[in-house]
Amino acid sequence: MQKMIHIPGKKSFEGFFVTPKDKKRYPGLIVIQEIWGLNNHIKDVSARFANEGYVVLSPDLLSETGIAEKIDEKLFVEMKDPARRDEA
Repeated sequence: MQKMIHIPGKKSFEGFFVTPKDKKRYPGLIVIQEIWGLNNHIKDVSARFANEGYVVLSPDLLSETGIAEKIDEKLFVEMKDPARRDEA
């Protein structure tokens, strides 16, 4: 099972939650995102851990900051350019 969930609290946020297919008890993992946010790569990593028998939560730690909308492929290219890295 894969789904986005809301994690309430003082600072609430969204998270990607993945479980193995059967209903047994499994150990859990928290997969922390890279600077690029909760993207398809992090969701794929989480799903692969679930396929190995883990319950996985990948919190979207940037969901409430508004920065996720600014992180795109153009920024990734600029970060690789030493002359533009600081500005990016």
